[in-house]
Amino acid sequence: MGDPALDPSNDCEEGDCPQPGSETETGPKAETGPPSTTADPAPVPALESSLISTGPRTWPLVQSGAQGDTVAAVQLLLTAHGYRTNTDAAFGPRTTAQVRSFQRDNSLDDDGIVGPDTWHALIINMRSGDRGPAVTAVQRLLAVHGHSAVDDDGTFGTSTAQAVRAFQEERHLAADSVVGPDTWATLLSEA
Repeated sequence: MGDPALDPSNDCEEGDCPQPGSETETGPKAETGPPSTTADPAPVPALESSLISTGPRTWPLVQSGAQGDTVAAVQLLLTAHGYRTNTDAAFGPRTTAQVRSFQRDNSLDDDGIVGPDTWHALIINMRSGDRGPAVTAVQRLLAVHGHSAVDDDGTFGTSTAQAVRAFQEERHLAADSVVGPDTWATLLSEA
């Protein structure tokens, strides 16, 4: 694709690189054993927040009726992928429809629930120089975590890079100012 934010070689944080047959942002995991218990999560009450752990990462389970910063991140990431969604932080019928469309187009279960597989497809590696709604999602999540000096202007500049590095250091992640899977999971699961 040519976009450094989408470069799979930038998928590594703390030595956690995808291996052949493992799940990456670009596709589902090859079936090599019994189905994962996180592939078809049990329903949760619509307004409660749930977390699903996939190894060292924990992902929020977000669905219709949910509200808040994690929903805004879903909406911004959908928009970054071309599925225009209003960023109202409310997971209503329009967001559900866009999640389902995104899931179908990415060969995922189109259940309208954002769980680990959908997060893996939604997240985009972000670094200095990147622009757009995915950067705005990072900036808004950083503000939730106390890094309010960062403007949510959609530009990954110096202040965003410094805030990402500080967040990574606080959470004992690889402090490289790159928002990869581990940083996304931590930003989202604690929002």
